[in-house]
Amino acid sequence: MLELHQVRKIYPGPSGPVTALADFSLHVAAGEMVAVRGPSGAGKSTLLLLAGGLLSPDTGRVIVDGRDLFQLSAEARADFRAENIGFVFQQFHLLPYLNVRDNVLAANLVRPVGNAQDRADELLSIFGLSNRARHVPAALSTGERQRTALARALLHRPRLLLADEPTGNLDDENGKTVLDFLADHARQGGTVLLATHDARVAEVAQRTVSLPTTRIDAAQLSKMGGS
Repeated sequence: MLELHQVRKIYPGPSGPVTALADFSLHVAAGEMVAVRGPSGAGKSTLLLLAGGLLSPDTGRVIVDGRDLFQLSAEARADFRAENIGFVFQQFHLLPYLNVRDNVLAANLVRPVGNAQDRADELLSIFGLSNRARHVPAALSTGERQRTALARALLHRPRLLLADEPTGNLDDENGKTVLDFLADHARQGGTVLLATHDARVAEVAQRTVSLPTTRIDAAQLSKMGGS
C-alpha cells in the first residue's frame, strides 16, 4: 500500500543544511499497522508528511497504492489524498468555530461518504466524546482534541491512515481505546502508519521501524512542527 524508495529530505538550517531523512526506504502492506519510533528530531513527522504527499522529497519516490504521488499534478495529488489518506497531526488542526461533531463531519466536505452523520456519531461514542459533541475545541482538553482529530481522520475509513503521536496526550484508558480501534481498522484492511514515542503502540503494531537520530536542532524542529 505504501512504498518509500531511497527518500531523502534536507532542510535549510541556521548552521547549514539539516538532514531529516537520508535515503530511507520503507514498504507497508495493505492491512498492516506499523509503528515508527525514534527520538525527537529523527524525522518521524517528516516521514508522515512525505508518505501523505504533503511534503515533496528532495530525492526518492513515494508510492501509495501503486501511484507515484509526486508524478501527479498538485490537483491530482490532492484528489488522491482526499480519496485514500487520513491524517492525524500533532497540532490537531481543528476548526475553532465548529463544535466537535461538525469538526468530524468537516471531512465529509472534502470527500462525501454515505451515512456520514451516523458514522460521526459512532466514532464520537467509541472515543468517549458523545457528551462533548456540541463543544468547540477551546472548551476541550488536549486529549479530547486529539480524539476529535482522530475521529475526523477516520470518518471516511481511509485506506491509509497516517498518525503523528496519536496517543501522546491520552491517559491509559483512552490510549488503549484508540490503539484497539486503530488495530481493528488494520484488521479490516486499512493500512496504519504511526509515529510515536509510546511503547504501548509498539506492542499493538505488527511491526516497528526505528529511525536513527539526525542533526535537527530545536529551532528547526519547532519550525517543522513535529518530531
